[in-house]
Amino acid sequence: MKDLRVLVLLAPWLMAPQCGGPNHFQSEEGQWSFTDTGLSSGMREGLDEGESLLPDARICPGPVSWLAERDEELSGQEVFEQCVQQDVEGPASLGTVDDRDCVLMEGSGEVRWLLEPQDCALDFGDDPTPVSDQVVFSVADASLVTAHVLQWMEVHALEHQQIDPPGVFTEDDLLQPGETLVVLGGAPVRLFVQLWDPTHEQSVAWRPGEGELTVVEADGYYTEHFDLSDGIYPNGGWIGLELSAGRTAELGFEIRGQTFGGALIEAVPASRLASLEVVAVYDEPWTDLGGTVPTAARAIVRDDQGRQVLGVPATWSVSRGRLAVEPGGKAREDRYVGADYASVSDACTHLRWLEGRRSAVLRASYGDLNDDLKMEWEWPDDWVETLLGGDEEAIKESYASWEPDFYCIGQGCTGCSGSGTALSWAWALGALGFALTSRRAPSAPDAPSSSPHLHTPAVRSPDGEPSRDSRRPTPLPREDDPT
Repeated sequence: MKDLRVLVLLAPWLMAPQCGGPNHFQSEEGQWSFTDTGLSSGMREGLDEGESLLPDARICPGPVSWLAERDEELSGQEVFEQCVQQDVEGPASLGTVDDRDCVLMEGSGEVRWLLEPQDCALDFGDDPTPVSDQVVFSVADASLVTAHVLQWMEVHALEHQQIDPPGVFTEDDLLQPGETLVVLGGAPVRLFVQLWDPTHEQSVAWRPGEGELTVVEADGYYTEHFDLSDGIYPNGGWIGLELSAGRTAELGFEIRGQTFGGALIEAVPASRLASLEVVAVYDEPWTDLGGTVPTAARAIVRDDQGRQVLGVPATWSVSRGRLAVEPGGKAREDRYVGADYASVSDACTHLRWLEGRRSAVLRASYGDLNDDLKMEWEWPDDWVETLLGGDEEAIKESYASWEPDFYCIGQGCTGCSGSGTALSWAWALGALGFALTSRRAPSAPDAPSSSPHLHTPAVRSPDGEPSRDSRRPTPLPREDDPT
């Protein structure tokens, strides 16, 4: 089976909805780039490379980008409209929908969208002219398409980040299409579900405005907690669910009168839980500077059959050192399954002393199950000064404005609290750092975009609104011996 990691193209770990803009797909010769923001595979708008379509789907590209090296006098849309002749091969036709030119799928199989150059009145000067090109679409057999719960955070971590300790969670642990997802009975979970094309072994894009993700069948009581598609989760692939212990459910999509089920859920009682292991995720935010920083953690709970059980509301603590640990499921906009996941960042030590090798011991517990993980990472030397280009005034103001994250816990964490909705402080710094060095930044919620100084995100209350009241943690004293 094709590696499921190809299904997710995300910015690192904590991401705002639709972070990074819509997906694009390119022509085979690399001349043209297209997007259709009406389509989605749940995570982002647009058709992504390596995604299938449904047999009655349509592709109606928005503004076209011409990727040839040239001056900017001619727009890609202008060249495409005037200098390219379109045709199709396979089960499809060309047509117009809502005044937009579209490729209309009319059956399963392979569809070739042919893009041939034609004479036009545009003056290209020394610029290259269009050449013969095409886009190939894979159209799924609707009778075989199913729904599949994707462990998107694990997929991304295995592809782009470091998971510690090694071997505790590997590619073999990823939930495969057709396998039953096990959750804790009575615990709310947030799940990301995709359509799956088993023939091409890839996800299927669809139009959220023409269907919905829902519980298509359930054995017993269940609760849908809230609609995750109402602007915070705009792309249709998320559902909040609570299932009674001992019961099962099937998730699926209802699209234009068709039901695509197959995402099976089983809820087990707490008495079935047998083990808990903590894994941490690290990333390298600045390739030129080196170093790694913690970004997230998961309490991997298994039942008496060795199956992963999601949604277990673990309690997180730090027995040595200091970390900002925000359990999943608290903020309405977060995309964690539940409190068995946590955002973790080194956001409790003042910037002035935040460099070199660091460590902390992170613990997760639930009932009699618990596990400790010694986390170790390393900040690059003089990273603040480097990212700010040696600007002494900016460095001084950044040091003066620093405050600990609202979720700081551990030794020396005076006044720290454990409720609210803090954001990943490390990613905010990462995004700003890349912007200042003219490099691509890891996208992050509330990442600063215009200030020349380093700031931490505003403390937020449990309802997600910024808070400046007495719940703000007391700033930490100067550390003579930083952890």
